[in-house]
Amino acid sequence: MEYCISLNNVNLQLTKDVITCITSISAILIALYGLHTWKRQLKGGNQYTIAKNLIVATMEIKGYITFLRAPTLLNVKYEDTNVTATQELTYTNMVNKIAKKQSEIHGFLLESKLFWGAESSDSFEKLNTITSEFITAMLMRPMYNKILKDANLSDIAAVNQIESYKQLWKLLNGSSNDDFGKSLDAAVRDVEVFFLPKMK
Repeated sequence: MEYCISLNNVNLQLTKDVITCITSISAILIALYGLHTWKRQLKGGNQYTIAKNLIVATMEIKGYITFLRAPTLLNVKYEDTNVTATQELTYTNMVNKIAKKQSEIHGFLLESKLFWGAESSDSFEKLNTITSEFITAMLMRPMYNKILKDANLSDIAAVNQIESYKQLWKLLNGSSNDDFGKSLDAAVRDVEVFFLPKMK
């Protein structure tokens, strides 16, 4: 058997082939390691982006709801002549923005399930309920105002509708210190508790 290098004789062709083979294997191993690292970074980057998008959308929904619940904005009744077209447009635009953000969140949650399973959507359960409740209340506001305006207070059904309206008005008109505001804060905290650690 002939060796690549012996003390007396050097086989250059065989030595060159062995070095080429070792270099090629090293290059393949380095490339595989680099590819693995790149895939891991890409996955981490996607997770960061999804978590960030979900938290930002959550904070935007909270901001829109808080803005619409501000007593100074909603103190005017829908049927009053004092309500301007601009105010009504503000209501409509904000409700549409909330619905759009809610839709975006559902899209991001589909992606998040790939990384974190069903637990990621569970963290949004309270927020979805509260947001849907608020949107429904905003959409029902004109009808309740009409009922209130036309109500016959001797009619028991009308009185019940007025009581429903008062509950609706409490939901629409308030601050972060009332029950709805505290529920909203708790729902946002659930999202933050789950997704903020995913951004590190």
